[in-house]
Amino acid sequence: MAVLLGNAAFLSAQTTIKGKVIDAKNGLPIEKASVATSKEKATAFSKNDGSFELASSFASGEVVVTSAGYVPYTVKFSGNSTLEIRLQQDIKDMSEVVVTALNVSRERKRIGYTVSEVNMGLIERSREQNVIEALAGKVAGVQVTGASGTPGASSKITVRGNTTFTGNNQCLVVVDGIPVDNSTFQPSAADPFVNLYGVQESNRAIDINPADIQSLTVLKGPAAASLYGARGGNGAIIITTKKGRNNNGKLGVTYSSSMEWSKVNKLPKLQNQFLQGMGGASQPIQFSFGPKADTVDVPTYDKYDQFFKTGTIFTNNISIDGGTQTSSFRLGVGNSTNKGIIPNSKFERTNISFSAESKLKDWITVGASANYVISSGTRVQNGNGRGGIMLTLLRAPINYNVDNWVDAAGNEVKYFAAWDNPRFTAERNPYTDKTNRLFGNVYTNIAFTKELSLDWRVGVDYFSTAAKQIYDLTSFANTSGNPGAGQINFSNNSNRQIYSDVMLRYKKQLSSKLELNSMVGLNVWDNQYRFNFDRGTNLQVPGLYTLDNTSLLFATSNESYEQTKALFAEVSFNYNSFLNLTVTGRNDWTTAFGRGGGSFFYPKADLAWIFSEHIPANKILSYGKLRLAFADAGTGPKPYTYDNVVYYSRPNYTDGSVTATNTFPYLGQAGFAPLNIKYPGGLVPAHVIGKEIGLELKFLGNRINLDAVYYIQNSKDNLLQMPVAASTGYNYEYTNAGEIENKGIEVSLGADIIKTNKLVWNVSANWSKNNSKVLSLAPGVTQIELEKSLGSVGFYTMVGQPYGVFYGTTWKRNAEGKLLLNDLGQPIVNSLKSGLGSPNPDWLMGISSSLTYNNVNFSFLFDIRQGGLIYNGTRASLSQYGLTDESADRDRTYLIDGVYDQTATKPGEQNSTAVTSTYYFQTYKGASGATENSFEDGSWVRLRSVSLGYRIDKLKIKAISYIDISVNGRNLWLSTKYKGVDPETSLTGAGSNISGIDWFNNPGTKSYGVAIKVGF
Repeated sequence: MAVLLGNAAFLSAQTTIKGKVIDAKNGLPIEKASVATSKEKATAFSKNDGSFELASSFASGEVVVTSAGYVPYTVKFSGNSTLEIRLQQDIKDMSEVVVTALNVSRERKRIGYTVSEVNMGLIERSREQNVIEALAGKVAGVQVTGASGTPGASSKITVRGNTTFTGNNQCLVVVDGIPVDNSTFQPSAADPFVNLYGVQESNRAIDINPADIQSLTVLKGPAAASLYGARGGNGAIIITTKKGRNNNGKLGVTYSSSMEWSKVNKLPKLQNQFLQGMGGASQPIQFSFGPKADTVDVPTYDKYDQFFKTGTIFTNNISIDGGTQTSSFRLGVGNSTNKGIIPNSKFERTNISFSAESKLKDWITVGASANYVISSGTRVQNGNGRGGIMLTLLRAPINYNVDNWVDAAGNEVKYFAAWDNPRFTAERNPYTDKTNRLFGNVYTNIAFTKELSLDWRVGVDYFSTAAKQIYDLTSFANTSGNPGAGQINFSNNSNRQIYSDVMLRYKKQLSSKLELNSMVGLNVWDNQYRFNFDRGTNLQVPGLYTLDNTSLLFATSNESYEQTKALFAEVSFNYNSFLNLTVTGRNDWTTAFGRGGGSFFYPKADLAWIFSEHIPANKILSYGKLRLAFADAGTGPKPYTYDNVVYYSRPNYTDGSVTATNTFPYLGQAGFAPLNIKYPGGLVPAHVIGKEIGLELKFLGNRINLDAVYYIQNSKDNLLQMPVAASTGYNYEYTNAGEIENKGIEVSLGADIIKTNKLVWNVSANWSKNNSKVLSLAPGVTQIELEKSLGSVGFYTMVGQPYGVFYGTTWKRNAEGKLLLNDLGQPIVNSLKSGLGSPNPDWLMGISSSLTYNNVNFSFLFDIRQGGLIYNGTRASLSQYGLTDESADRDRTYLIDGVYDQTATKPGEQNSTAVTSTYYFQTYKGASGATENSFEDGSWVRLRSVSLGYRIDKLKIKAISYIDISVNGRNLWLSTKYKGVDPETSLTGAGSNISGIDWFNNPGTKSYGVAIKVGF
């Protein structure tokens, strides 16, 4: 009985200590911080929100809090207490650990190349669905371009410019050590009738749930990603997902929910005075040069207000985790539903993630993670198709009622026979797709001794996308060459990657000052891709959208396989904790260059010198490090390009008219023809050779941080389809040729303006400038077309010019640059086309700030782009049709500034001959004139994101640890001189290497919303 009473007394005297651990610099929670009382062994670990709960048998005492990379903190407690503990980063130690290539964790101070960690607080507050889009403006040297504001649209990311002419220029995406597919599905790649229009597809990184991400690191350039060999030349994004944590066997639950409302953020300005017609008279034609609206009794409409609506985004996430000192797990479920600003546009994603880890013995740890994603979309047409949403909407005259899109019999009501009604396109020509994806890995770590260990990891990434495109009866948007007859496209795209690496690590203290870290490993990377496309045209029964209901069928398929094997090694020497030299090498064998798999070696060396160790202690410079790096990495090869093989494909034959095209099988006979591309063999992957020098400085006790880098990257042996003489039997030869140079500067600056226990205010900025230049192509070749031209403008790589310059027609000018005109006062178009400028920005900048006072946090991010041309084909076309705002000033003539050409009556004299307003807008300003008039500056300053949040910690409900409530906005403010839609736009999306095209692109959006997050 006495023992029982003693135990009861002990329990009743127990003290509960609660609180949270946060970073004093940025106010973010610190996970897995150790919280212990000084008088006993009672220990707790902070959760992912920084909260902890600790029981003590003493009524008062001290709590000691420790976490890697932070100064230990001791605080007193008395009775049941709630503590807020702000840890300072350990300036002297600087042992911050970051995840690098091959999922290897390294101390930042020992890294000699550029690594940028992204503030996950900014990612979370941005509320972006696509993790790639969420990086915009946050990292120096990284350019993100969203395709449009339609749900599920792709986002393209490049790091330090473009390195290859025709291959993939985007960086590698790695999740928990396993590279994952970030391609953009091209559903009509095998359809010979498709031009530059269609729908905006997703890049597959959209499948990653931002709520599942623990950390995100950007490895910039070949020096950082050389261990990925032939796929490391463009850098890499390293994502580590959230795992379970030691919670003393208890379960933790986190739930978050948000709702956003979105609207169009920018639209072209249009005239609202003149009706459909020509020469001031009403006519049922495509032009709006008709009578003034106030002179006739005809109703007019605001088509923007009629068509666009308020979009909504609902996002919900819940996670359950728990663990002990030896085992842990996490289960997460998330859903996001985005209904767009365009009718019938939608994207939905559901994520289920699971991870577990167990320390079976002191010397062996095993773990696994799995992610299942199902996403689906209803997408709408964009671009210069006859059913493109913006083309048919913007060209509609003001006397056309967009809402009157079908008549009583259900037939489409058009304002011009060749163009669909935009509402009809949205409702009756839907593109629906559904993707199922599974990616994950299993891993183990075996510590044979304190010095020798083995890591093994194997993972898989598989997805399958099934898509269906309907072109209903009467629609002119179909691609089969029989407008109005109806069409159905079915496409299926699947990709499977299996990835495995084994690494043997050895660590040895060679002397009191010299430490050795080494690694040797084997990597296998197996890829399988399959594509099927089926098309049926001429619908027989209205409303039945199956292939059986069509009279003409077309089908094609494609498969490719590639396997890469590699051996790699790394040796690192660290001297006295201030000088670190690392040398790595990787050798790849890939089946893309033959069954034997060509052998290719990629070396790298980097040096990190902490020179502040040699400077006497002072109050100004807290830390200083110099970085030097050299590397040779590659860009991925294209399968089936070896052994001087002649490849055959099923051809199509045409007399130049799309409607007269025939394909095999023809009259029951199959047929094949050799490709017009020669593959001579002996090819090698493109090499990206990078050199960089970087400087890291910290001032005033770590209050100010500066990181600056200068780099030079040369991409050599690019794989190109070079034009050859037709007498060879081919039009092109696939060969190694050409060199691209990228030079640039990146600067990142952060400062803690105020840092107290209650108030923390920090400001950060990043600035980067990249200059690209094509140094050479093949002998005798000075320019090649990158991708298919769009009407009068092409996209070329030209020796001596930046990557991907625009190419088109120009006006004739004299030596002083003045326009040359004919006797009619009209400019003259040059007979030869030429380069017109670059879509690449002059520089990029991001400015962010976070202010935390007690439990209130306010943050914002400005995203700035300077320079870079955009081809505004939309405005040129609208001017031709009399719809731009400036074309309303048409009741007069125009005198074009210039001088008469030598062929005119008064050569060299100033022009005095006026032209009609119709000529001025249709030809000089419109699409009928020289292409050079259609380019505009794509600079912008935008408020990329803003957030205001409040955290409640002290709640009467014991089951709830905290509640976070926030309001946020995205793209709320945009300043630009560009006259089209939001200049962050791309007609061809992330699957293309060309950029800067606005040819009736769907508009961007701005949004505002509320969010709540609860921890249990």
